[in-house]
Amino acid sequence: MTREYKTLIGDGRAIVTVNYEINGDRNDFVIEVMSVYCEGVDVFDCLLTQQIVEVEMEIIKHHNKLISGMADL
Repeated sequence: MTREYKTLIGDGRAIVTVNYEINGDRNDFVIEVMSVYCEGVDVFDCLLTQQIVEVEMEIIKHHNKLISGMADL
């Protein structure tokens, strides 16, 4: 199932929508970023690998907070 996450990217001025999939179980999962949209345009191919990894790490932190019940909805 593809999920959506909104975050800031780059210099922090652009809000992007990240579409991603979670593969695995509750305690052992992998995040796979499928696309990153900025104002309706897919900018995934324009991002550096480090930027994609940072977004994945942010989603993992958020997902862990959701599981523990400490995340803001």
